[in-house]
Amino acid sequence: MKKGFYWLAAGLLLAGCGGASIDPAVYQEEQTAQAASVDEEVGKALSYKSLADFSRGSEKWNVQLGYVSGKPALLKMSAADDRQVKWWIYADTATGQVSFLKEETAGKDGKGVRNLFGYKDTALIFSKSGQTDYAPVDAGDFRMKASEVNKLYQEVKAAVEADRPDLSPAANAARKDNAQFFAAGNEPGWSLVINPSKNQVVLTLNNGADSKNFGFNNPEQGPMGESIYELRSLEENMKVTIASKYCVDASGKVFPYTVAVQYQNKGYTGCGILLQ
Repeated sequence: MKKGFYWLAAGLLLAGCGGASIDPAVYQEEQTAQAASVDEEVGKALSYKSLADFSRGSEKWNVQLGYVSGKPALLKMSAADDRQVKWWIYADTATGQVSFLKEETAGKDGKGVRNLFGYKDTALIFSKSGQTDYAPVDAGDFRMKASEVNKLYQEVKAAVEADRPDLSPAANAARKDNAQFFAAGNEPGWSLVINPSKNQVVLTLNNGADSKNFGFNNPEQGPMGESIYELRSLEENMKVTIASKYCVDASGKVFPYTVAVQYQNKGYTGCGILLQ
């Protein structure tokens, strides 16, 4: 990780009458550069949790919470309806407070607009729409209030990190670890966790008695569009095939993926689900 990756407001404090003040232009430059670093880290590590159709009043949002060194750093919100709105909310990984908000939306002329907001503790440091000052929608425009942006961030973060009711306890535990995919079967009981953020694929056998770890690599696409993973450890190989085909487990629950595992000349079949 690059030196200075965490938010460094100290270098932005400039001496002024009556105490220290923050230069808005310098703060905007720093926050923009810091946001780019967070985007790169989260994208490279695939370390995030997702939640579809998060409700905010009458609005629906698709949400992703990205992590840096295990701490929430980026909340991405994209309207799940016909609104053309996207938010990127960046939080200080040390304090958990929001410091930067990027917004992409459509103006009255239908053209794209990018708005930028910078916060420090309870203060709004800058607000820009393109190269000009941002014009608030109304007196209650939440973007202009650090407390309101932080309230939104904490509310959505809690929803994203909560257990999903459609997942088993084992799948929820894998999701909390930023795993992307979980599968299980009964031959006897086995499970598979694919976690790119840890460069790891874990096969658990015999109802949890045995565990095998493999390094992650990207899958190849099979002739029917299935994803095929060819995985290797120091002494063993494993092949995992994930097909977008409905699967019913022993309890009668329906899953979106059918999974086949080949390991040590044995075959295991079961059902899988995306965790993020």
